[in-house]
Amino acid sequence: MGEKILVTGASGSIGSYVTQRLIDAGYQVTGLTRSSENAALLESRGVTPVIGSMNDVPALEKGLAGAFAVVHLAGWMGVAKFSSNAVEQNVHGTELLSTQALDAGISHITYLSTIGVYGPLEDNATEDHLLNAKDAYGDTKRRAEEIIRRSGINHTIFRAGPVIGPDINTWTELAYDRVKGRKPIGIGDGRGTFNYTPVHNLADAIVESLTNSAAIKETFNVVGDEQITWRHFLQYYEMLLGTQAIYAPALLSIAGAHTPFLSITPEGVGTMMGTGRVFSEKVKSSLRLRFTPFHEAMLSSLSEFPEFENTLGKL
Repeated sequence: MGEKILVTGASGSIGSYVTQRLIDAGYQVTGLTRSSENAALLESRGVTPVIGSMNDVPALEKGLAGAFAVVHLAGWMGVAKFSSNAVEQNVHGTELLSTQALDAGISHITYLSTIGVYGPLEDNATEDHLLNAKDAYGDTKRRAEEIIRRSGINHTIFRAGPVIGPDINTWTELAYDRVKGRKPIGIGDGRGTFNYTPVHNLADAIVESLTNSAAIKETFNVVGDEQITWRHFLQYYEMLLGTQAIYAPALLSIAGAHTPFLSITPEGVGTMMGTGRVFSEKVKSSLRLRFTPFHEAMLSSLSEFPEFENTLGKL
């Protein structure tokens, strides 16, 4: 049996990939999850479940006992009208986890952050770019990064872009549901750009961070090499489903008249309309990470849907 690792957010869509990669690498994985249903799912995957939230001290103590490292994936990504929950989960939860981890003698924390900490981008961003997030998600993730850095524990912070891959809730399944249901998903003319993160590459980076000395006390952008427009991204769903994606006018989106993704803040609209590029040369150099090309990553993402074989599967 290998060394024990606690994974928060283990039952989430990204967590399922990370826990499997950790098991494949020989680790003993314990997963923090909120429900007994998810606990049973984790157990079926070979993960030891601990039921509790990020603010549950006894659950954290149980999960941390005997562990050498923590992979912290859990966090608030909810709708804008519930943004008050962001501080409780992303900031206070991370603070409590860090305190408990230090008391438990944890050697390393790997934290999943977001390129959203940069705020809307019109220029290029490496890891030392100004952090200018104004929305609840990006700002609380920025604050959580600082908590991790001040924890006194060796750490690695990864800033991911929109994560794509089979069974990923937001950028795969929600996009599918909204295009299929003819609900607004794009903004403006769809020419805003983003840098994607293939979930398999993200999981590889997280596992590598636990043993590679080049990852200690470092922050890495972890995004693919290609800069993609939202229109190009949504064209894959249009080809898959044989229908057009709906784009909400930008000004109405900012005013709150449309909700392209659940509920989006004006800052979120600005992010989706930005044309800046995020670079990840550092993680490629330090951790030898290579990214799946966008087309290949999208075909993998959409292969879970029943329409795939008769549409994109023929490409």
